[in-house]
Amino acid sequence: MSDFAAKRRGKLRLGKRGEQLARRLLELKGFTPLVGNWRHPAGEIDLICLDGRELVFVEVKTRRYRSDLARYSNLSNRQQRRIRQSGRQYLRQLNLPELTGRFDVVEIVLAAGSNRLLDIRHRVNCQLRLYPGTY
Repeated sequence: MSDFAAKRRGKLRLGKRGEQLARRLLELKGFTPLVGNWRHPAGEIDLICLDGRELVFVEVKTRRYRSDLARYSNLSNRQQRRIRQSGRQYLRQLNLPELTGRFDVVEIVLAAGSNRLLDIRHRVNCQLRLYPGTY
């Protein structure tokens, strides 16, 4: 197996672990998970949940702790645009104009070399809110 393929598989496992932890955190907070890894040509949404009567589109950012890296990263403008477009498309497909949608980020840091959770943060409403009729 090539080095590239091994790194790719490692990143996929890391992402899957992060999504499992994020789902568990949101369930503990009372969210109802609806869909995981929803795909659209505009992009993918890691997790879609219901928080009361509001849809929540969740981006999960998982990384391993290394002292030479910042512990958390912000979403790039490109990532924000992709998530916003995908969220709008999901709302269009539901055809429920009374629903609002918001975008949250769950940031996860795992210990280097293991799946031990070091830190998890849930950032609510990351300035990408979708209001009824805007999609």
